[in-house]
Amino acid sequence: MRIGYDLLSACGVYELSLLEALFENYPDISQTALLPDKKNKKSKELSWLRREMRLPFKIASEGLDILFCPSPNLPLRQPCKTAVLISDLDRLIFEPHGIRGLENIIKWRVQKAAVKKANRIITYSRFFANHLSRLLNADGKRVAAIPIAASKDMFPVYDNEELSRVKKETGINTPYFIFAGGSSKRKSIKDLIEIFNTFSSSDPGIRLVLASDLPKDLSSQNIISAGFKNRDDLCALYSGALAYVSASSYEGFPFGAFESMCCGTPAVVFDNSSFGEILGNSALLVRNGDKAGFVKTLRQTAADPQLRLRQKALSIERSKSFSGNNSASAIMKIFNDILKESYSPDEK
Repeated sequence: MRIGYDLLSACGVYELSLLEALFENYPDISQTALLPDKKNKKSKELSWLRREMRLPFKIASEGLDILFCPSPNLPLRQPCKTAVLISDLDRLIFEPHGIRGLENIIKWRVQKAAVKKANRIITYSRFFANHLSRLLNADGKRVAAIPIAASKDMFPVYDNEELSRVKKETGINTPYFIFAGGSSKRKSIKDLIEIFNTFSSSDPGIRLVLASDLPKDLSSQNIISAGFKNRDDLCALYSGALAYVSASSYEGFPFGAFESMCCGTPAVVFDNSSFGEILGNSALLVRNGDKAGFVKTLRQTAADPQLRLRQKALSIERSKSFSGNNSASAIMKIFNDILKESYSPDEK
C-alpha cells in the first residue's frame, strides 16, 4: 500500500500524532510526504490556486494508492483514492458566514466540493460524523469516526515547582477553573463569564482563567485573561485547575476539555454535541442551557475534594482509550476498505 499524506497545508499536533502512530504500527506502508516547495518564493496570493493545479500532477507522478489529507484541503482534482480528516466544522459551516472577498468565497466552495468527492471523510467523533453526513449530503458509509491519537505532551503534572512557576507567571494565586480555546461565537464565552460571575458572588476566592485569544480587558478581579499558552504551560495549567469549564454550544470535537481530561482534570460542560461521547463519565455534564445547574455544579466541584479526586481518576483512565495504537488501527482499517472499493473520485 502506497500512502501519500499532504503536509502542504496546516497539520495540527493531533494529526501529526496520528501519522506517527500509523507508520510506527504499520512499517510496511510505503509513505510519501507531499511537502511545500521551499524554493518557491512567489507571492502567497492565490497560492491555494497554484496548489490546486500542481498537486494532482504530483499525486499522479508518485503512483499513490491513497492520498490522505489531514486537513480539509483536498485538491478538487483527485487522481487516486482519497481520505480527508476534518476535526471541526469551522471551515465548512461557521467560517463562511464571515468570509469576505471573491477569492475566499471561491476557495471555500472548491474546498467543500473536493471534500464531498473523497472516498472517505474521517472525523474524531460519531456525533460529528453524523452531522457531516447530513451537511454534505454524503452517504453515511463514506463518513467515518476514529478515536483521536492523544498528544504525548498532554499528561498530569505533579511537580509542585512547575505548577507554581506557571501559576505565578500567569498571575494565579488562588484556586481556579480554566477555559482554553478560541473565541468564536459558538464558544459562548459571554455565557461562561455570566455563569462564573454568578458563581463567584458566593465563592469570591476562586478565579476563572481564560487561556485563549480573548481581549485582555476581560480580566477582572475574578477573571484572568491569560492569552494563549505554549503546550508545556497549558499542560501545567490544566493539571492545577479545579476543573475545565466550557459553555460551548457546539463542538465537533471538544479539544480543550479532552486535553484537560488527559491531564487528569475533569470538565464541567453542557451536555451537547460531542461532549458526552468523548468525555464519558469523566465529565460533570450539565443539562444543555441550564445555567443555574452549571453554577450548582461549579459549587459542588469547588467544595468537594473527594468528587474532584474521583473525577480525576476517571479522567486519567478514560484518556488511556485514546491511544495512538487505537487510532492507527482504525484508520488502517479505513484505508484497507477504500482499496477494496470500485469508487475513485477521478479517473487516472
